[in-house]
Amino acid sequence: MEAANHISSIKPFKILIVDDEAYIIDFLKEALLFWGYEVISAFTAQEAFEIIKTNDITLLITDIKMEASDSGLRLVEDARALFPNLLIILVTGSFVDDNTMKFCETNSVSFLQKPIRANELKILINNTFCQHQKEIELKSDIEAAKKIIENTFPKKNPENSKIDIFSIYKPVYDIGGDFYDFIDLGGGKLLFYLCDVQGHGVHAAIFANTIRIFLRAFAETTEGLDNIVKRLNASMCAETHSNLMATAFFACYDTESGTLSFVNAGHEPPLLYRAAAGSFERLESGGTIIGIFESAEYLMHKTVLEPDDILFLYTDGVCDNYNINFQNFSIDKINEIITANKNENSQHIGRQILNRIQKHLGGNPQHDDLAFILLKINACRADNENHNDKDSVKFYGN
Repeated sequence: MEAANHISSIKPFKILIVDDEAYIIDFLKEALLFWGYEVISAFTAQEAFEIIKTNDITLLITDIKMEASDSGLRLVEDARALFPNLLIILVTGSFVDDNTMKFCETNSVSFLQKPIRANELKILINNTFCQHQKEIELKSDIEAAKKIIENTFPKKNPENSKIDIFSIYKPVYDIGGDFYDFIDLGGGKLLFYLCDVQGHGVHAAIFANTIRIFLRAFAETTEGLDNIVKRLNASMCAETHSNLMATAFFACYDTESGTLSFVNAGHEPPLLYRAAAGSFERLESGGTIIGIFESAEYLMHKTVLEPDDILFLYTDGVCDNYNINFQNFSIDKINEIITANKNENSQHIGRQILNRIQKHLGGNPQHDDLAFILLKINACRADNENHNDKDSVKFYGN
């Protein structure tokens, strides 16, 4: 019943048949017209390409070998260059070599061997349309999920004259697993975190958003950052029922006392630039990653941030960017950028890091999801102008 309903829903679609043998075209046209499709035919690849350019063709059925041995394959390449969503079935009576099969797999092309049987053709056309419809629905779901994830990211950074924050997220695919959030606890206390979920795609994004929901709930009802993270981990292990896991760095900054409390849950150790000493520390201690051991314990550590100190939280995607010489973007480069721009505001430093990453790639694609938070303690906590603005939070999609 499902197949029949689908056939009836695709009758208005146009199918173009391309073959240099008239009896093949006559046979295919008769069958397709009987099944209710609108049909156009051509005897050469060149003629077919002109038809494709001027008609709304949904499915192309073409022979591989016509006026030239590979004319059908070249037609597929040219047609897909103009219309990436064009559905294609390749037909041939010759032996199909590995290169042709690889071509079909790479270009998402269906394949049919001559002699053509009507029932096989009907099933293949129906399956091709069904698969295409599933891909459309999946793409729609991904776009919807992407919008949901984008909307859960902070629209702007916290506004406080005592701190200056820049944050950025740049996924490899439409949806990634990196995530960060800021939670105002009141009384001058700001809870913030950066997490990196294993993998990419919808499942990773859902896992990251679940962390966000649990953490916001526990932050309102639980004392102590270590206890908040412990409850979060136990809940993720007990409730998510998935094989996913996440590294994360959680911090709570008291703007009145200057105290930073933090828990590192198996995450890349953030860099802490000490302005007075001109040196860097790495904040490593805490516990294991989120989502594996339900009874895991987490240790909270504290340190005091002084004026002009800079805290840099990042996911491994920042360093997992390789140039043409297979060299990654090292922590040393980040240290250099922060040191060279230590007197600038967070937005300037953050943009310098991002620009240097792009320059380092030299045209190579980004390898992993990238996210970081850069927090700078303003020199005069009570009186200094706040450098934050609505553009400090950046979300880069593909």
